[in-house]
Order: sequence, then structure tokens, then C-alpha cells
Amino acid sequence: MLLSIQGKYKATTTGAINMTDERICDFGLHAGEPYSKLPACFLNWMIETKHNKQDIAKTELSRREQAVSASRDLANSSTL
Repeated sequence: MLLSIQGKYKATTTGAINMTDERICDFGLHAGEPYSKLPACFLNWMIETKHNKQDIAKTELSRREQAVSASRDLANSSTL
């Protein structure tokens, strides 16, 4: 994966660089990993310590909650 200055570019398997909405962590143990792959406890730590990138952590946790909710809604509707 390729990390740009803005943290919004990544290399594809073919080596081409595409613009994505995926943000890449640029610090600590998880540097270079997409926020979508970070453990929830790390994202919660960012929020609890008021890290300067806590907004990214909040957005990612909210995205995960919405995905779980949508999955449950789909499962419930398919059993009717």
C-alpha cells in the first residue's frame, strides 16, 4: 500500500494509484494501516485521549455501527 502526504491514496494490486475515501493511520503501532482495519479499542483510545485525529476515529466507529445495524435489518427482513 502507498501512503500519500494527505493519507488518501493507496496502490492497487496492479500498482496503479487510485484516490479513495479510505484514510490511513499515520502514527504509532498501526501506522500505515487503514482506519477501517484498526481495532475498536484503539479507536476508542483515540477518542478518550482526545487525540488530534479523534474525529476520524469517531467517523470510523459510527460507520461500523451503521454497518452492523444495516446487517441486522437485512437479516430481520429476510426472515419475515
